[in-house]
Amino acid sequence: MAGRPFDPKERIRRLTDDILRHRRFYYVENNPEISDREYDAMEEELAKLESQYPEFRLPWSPTLRVGGRPVDGFETLSHGTPMISLDNTYNREEVIAFDLRVRKILGRAVPYTVELKIDGLSMALHYEDRVLARAITRGDGIRGDNVLENARMIRNIPLKLPESAPEKLEIRGEVFMTFSRFEKLNAQRLKDGREPFANPRNAAAGAMRLKDPKETRARGLMMFGYHILSPETLPESQFQRLQWLKGIGFPVAPGSRRFSEIGLVVRHIEVFQREKDKLDFPVDGLVIKVDSIPDWERLGSTAKFPRYAVAYKFPAEQATTRVKAVSFQVGRTGVITPVAELEPVEIAGTTVQRATLHNFEEIRRKDIRVGDTVFIEKGGEIIPKVVKVVLSKRNGREQLVREPGKCPVCGADTVRLEGEVALRCINPSCPAVISNSILHFVSRDAMDIRGMGDALVRQLVEAGWVGDFADIYRLTAGRLEKLERMGKKSAENLVAEIEKSKAVPYYRVLYALGIRFVGLKSARLLAGAFPSVTLLRKAGVEDLAKIDGIGNVIAQSVARFFALKQNREMLGRLADAGLNLEGKGDEKEQNRPLEGRTYVLTGELAAYTRKQARELLESLGANVSSSVSRKTTAVIAGAKPGSKRRKAEELGITILDESFLTQLKQQAGDDKWTAD
Repeated sequence: MAGRPFDPKERIRRLTDDILRHRRFYYVENNPEISDREYDAMEEELAKLESQYPEFRLPWSPTLRVGGRPVDGFETLSHGTPMISLDNTYNREEVIAFDLRVRKILGRAVPYTVELKIDGLSMALHYEDRVLARAITRGDGIRGDNVLENARMIRNIPLKLPESAPEKLEIRGEVFMTFSRFEKLNAQRLKDGREPFANPRNAAAGAMRLKDPKETRARGLMMFGYHILSPETLPESQFQRLQWLKGIGFPVAPGSRRFSEIGLVVRHIEVFQREKDKLDFPVDGLVIKVDSIPDWERLGSTAKFPRYAVAYKFPAEQATTRVKAVSFQVGRTGVITPVAELEPVEIAGTTVQRATLHNFEEIRRKDIRVGDTVFIEKGGEIIPKVVKVVLSKRNGREQLVREPGKCPVCGADTVRLEGEVALRCINPSCPAVISNSILHFVSRDAMDIRGMGDALVRQLVEAGWVGDFADIYRLTAGRLEKLERMGKKSAENLVAEIEKSKAVPYYRVLYALGIRFVGLKSARLLAGAFPSVTLLRKAGVEDLAKIDGIGNVIAQSVARFFALKQNREMLGRLADAGLNLEGKGDEKEQNRPLEGRTYVLTGELAAYTRKQARELLESLGANVSSSVSRKTTAVIAGAKPGSKRRKAEELGITILDESFLTQLKQQAGDDKWTAD
């Protein structure tokens, strides 16, 4: 029996529907059903068919995101309803005052919906016949630019809404760039010799103004919806409207919550401020909205702001201050990092007096001088950075920052290795290099010698008692108790910790050695392929590079480490001291009972940090994912679990409590996992 004749129109329609459905699974539900390779194959087939049969391409085809023709300019359009700003609050008292104003007008208490305040670019999307027809920037709130071609390049914006949506709909939201995408974009711009962007918001806003949609697509923007201009058929609750948006396949920010009264809102603000830096996208506050949409009309607006909503802004994470001096830090690999010494300034509730300048290329590129007034920023990173110089504040007395020709610690000549930006001290006996190497060696993920903090290590190095890792194992309690603020009991405890470290698994000893580019994961891979330091030392670059996950760069670094006579001699002394360099007792590391299983962590764990729980699972062979899918083996839920637990319940995935981790820890027999 002959098969049905090929129908290109039907195939194009089916592929279009399938791709849009899988995009929803990926971007909105965070639950992909097919691999990236399968998805890419579908897009390639669709693009090929559309080029052969352009008359059958649908107006909402996902291939429109490949990039349209460059535009000469943007059409200016009016907003049917103005896009007005929100009033800001900065503390508990101002939030409570907002609630009192609402109560006074309405004569009663009301529930609130609290949403993340994304630090991006506001935009209104207009759908007609459920197809994206216009995308208007906020502009002055009354009129904005129609950036439709660029909006089509944002991969999580649906080009067509499902039949369950109204034919005409306006959805307002925020366009943004994730921190991880921002870092990759800036790294590439620096590599290309171009100016990096100051922050994700600037990068996102600039992308929507580009004339070539293909360039906008390359920025990798995202959008979250937060408001629907209302067909009467929609729910009358703001929280329910957000859920409805998600239900039709439109992305909304995670973590929106509905609270019955303002006291719970204030408590949520206090908790969330401690958690916000874990997000991969910029959030500069929370938006508090009266949940009832009909109440919005009753509350109305002032000349500037709506009365039904207010923004709670987090403490400022940007400020200007003056560079008093530039100091130089020497790391364990000898890299010399310039650090700006600043006039103290408050950022995000803390006093900042120092900011990293990264390297001397960065100083030259930004033209940073001692005496300059600078703009500093503290985002997801702990250490603030200098964003730019305020040139209008210069008075002519500023001084150029000179690269040190000598190491600021040991006085050895500094060098810049071929192909590197970093300036280095290559003296292996430099006290700063030794001290920082020792601190890495004794750190928790390495030898885990508790009690050897920064001050003590520097004392030991300055006294000449410790010159390399092996010297640690020659320390005695009698000698240590003579040090300032040590004492007999503290000395005995430290010696006991040093003795206990001799049982640390072989792969962690490899990590502790501080071989350049060798992290915990690659150390475990090396230990698995070469289960003794003797075998590893004899391995050539080609043998090392063949290990899946190692590669040529790490292989060359490992080979260079073992090529140095002083390193080989030190390893001999470590072996004599009794360290595990031959894989003895590593059976539990080779035993990976959770191999092939995937776990997701959610909620607050009582006895473990999130990092400890992840490392415990990974040490036993498990994969730890940040999202729940049908491939998830189980979700490990602590207190106050979020949407991940709900999704697991919907998918019928096993939910475990913290006792599962405790059982694993006992089976692993490694007290590293005990919380402080």
